[in-house]
Amino acid sequence: MQACGFSIIFTIPFSRGIKGVFELSILPFSRLPSSGHNWTGAPRVGGNSWHDAREYYYRALTDANPAARLLWFEKTFRALGQIMHLVEDAAVPEHVRNDLWHGPKSLLGMRDTFEQWTDEHLAAFADLPIPTFSDRDLQQIFGEPGDPHAPVPISRLVDMNLVRRGDRPGLTGTTIAGIAEYANTNFLSRDTIFQVYEHPSLESTEPMEGEYYLRKVREGERIEHFVRSGGLDEEKTFTLDPACYHDYASLLVPKAIACASLIPYYFFRPIGFRQSIHCACDDYRCFATGEGVLSVYNPTSEPIRGGQLEVYTGREQRRLVMTIPIGYLPPCSPQDANSHCAPFLSIGIGDGSEFWGEDVIAVFRGTLGQEGGLSCWVISMPAARTDARETCQAPLDVRQRAGSHGSAQRRMAKVAGWNHACVSCSFPSSSAKTS
Repeated sequence: MQACGFSIIFTIPFSRGIKGVFELSILPFSRLPSSGHNWTGAPRVGGNSWHDAREYYYRALTDANPAARLLWFEKTFRALGQIMHLVEDAAVPEHVRNDLWHGPKSLLGMRDTFEQWTDEHLAAFADLPIPTFSDRDLQQIFGEPGDPHAPVPISRLVDMNLVRRGDRPGLTGTTIAGIAEYANTNFLSRDTIFQVYEHPSLESTEPMEGEYYLRKVREGERIEHFVRSGGLDEEKTFTLDPACYHDYASLLVPKAIACASLIPYYFFRPIGFRQSIHCACDDYRCFATGEGVLSVYNPTSEPIRGGQLEVYTGREQRRLVMTIPIGYLPPCSPQDANSHCAPFLSIGIGDGSEFWGEDVIAVFRGTLGQEGGLSCWVISMPAARTDARETCQAPLDVRQRAGSHGSAQRRMAKVAGWNHACVSCSFPSSSAKTS
């Protein structure tokens, strides 16, 4: 793994950290964070941290040059892929139990590690069900304060500090836990079989009848081929073999995929943004008056704790037309069948001339839930009518109802969707045509 851009021989361990194993203070990358867990949230380290991804995404949305925006999107998804890779690496017992692995073992011709075996047999686990997370699980992961050394909430996908707080290891097998905690306390690695770490312990196992294996029956996950045993009773030896790796992978591979999938889920949380345009209608059509509002709302389960909304226009050359400060905005709840939310922040746009004929992009920068600092989300809308005199079409059923009354009455035409909506239409006294 080259998540931080240095030699593949060295990969950042998760608990002790590479600087706890090698003295790197004289090397140019000695300012790296002390562990992979901390690296995810480190500011501007190696070019692919969470903060780097946020910055790339912001530029991908707002750069004036369309070609540059594509390059920034490329960097955004490369960084997210590296972060997902790091989360998946935390599912490898060798990584989270500080074995000497990867480059050194490969150079010595040692190809019997769990990760290498899984790479060669990954197709065997393609059809396993992927664990899901409940709303309560997501609240535990992202909605609570994290490690002060790794404050970005995604770090809790790796380590939720359950074991450090003294919780029993059994909890990591049955409830929400960081993937590194889960792998560390439930599985063995070649260099740490019943040593170095307190768990898993020999006392959590029992012999398999007629087999040279111990099964794990306590302290978290139950694993059939947990470790292979050999030698005399007085001098037992323990090793891991393909049968062990198979049973390990059947639990760890789905868990790794599930945890990594939460990276884009969390990164692309939306901020709701609607534009409403008033219009007046005659017998045949409705005309936009050029008046309207922008409505900002919060469809997530976390409060907005301050920031600003930057509104841009233009499909090709992007242009900033408005900056809107936002204070505290709580999560909203569906208000009607169209899932309009309350509460929301409304901003008048005057005659709305800067929005006609332009695509609209809104980018939020601020704090959402536990994630502060640079944060970006986008809602885009297609171009408005290029001329206020052109038709802002009212729905057919609204015009039919207006015609059936045959008198000058004011009707509300609520149009679902992200396009410019005719939210207030004035019908003349004569019957409206419906064809």
